[in-house]
Amino acid sequence: MRMPAAVEPSADIVVDIVDDQLLIRDLLGDGLGKEKGVALRHRFPSAESALRAWLQTPPDVAVMDIELPGMNGVAAAVKAKRQHPAIRILLLSSHSHPRLLERLPADVQGGWGYMLKDHVSIQNVSEAVCQLHRTGVWMSAAPPEHDGRFDLTPRQGALLALIGQGLNNEAIADRLGISRKSVENQINRIYATLGLGEQDSDTNRRVVASQIAGSIIDINP
Repeated sequence: MRMPAAVEPSADIVVDIVDDQLLIRDLLGDGLGKEKGVALRHRFPSAESALRAWLQTPPDVAVMDIELPGMNGVAAAVKAKRQHPAIRILLLSSHSHPRLLERLPADVQGGWGYMLKDHVSIQNVSEAVCQLHRTGVWMSAAPPEHDGRFDLTPRQGALLALIGQGLNNEAIADRLGISRKSVENQINRIYATLGLGEQDSDTNRRVVASQIAGSIIDINP
């Protein structure tokens, strides 16, 4: 009588955490390390340290903060997926970045998840990791406010970034090598593109523009 072949147990999902906050790394790491089906491996404080380690052996799933010092989490994840297409990425963020996954380059589509840090718990992250590993997609339920995609020219995008850095019009003119009047005209066009009407004061519009500038993530590694 032929005996049935033994069924090999499924391997745990190998997970690495990338977050510059030690508390988050410890809480997530300690919690995920106790979850069934998940094998926590490394905890990295920066994108650069993770990428160096992943040159040899990437994890199955990387739980990665977007707002990292140096290279941001999205740009680092794009680079990682170009080197290791099978890697899954669960992005964490304190801020809403709507339609972020829709902006990813075509060659790295698939295998992404997104979760707001307001929703982070050991159970939620564990479930997201397992579903992302199984299906290749996971998305936080909360809809973000700004879509991060505005029809700005490259010059306007550069100017918006300088507004986000807190520079005044004179400093922006010096930085870009254009007249202050040109800066003022460009800023008014930026306000119109961002939907910031003249009913608001220039100070308020500048504050909102600065906040939007901070919410736009560079996805290029």
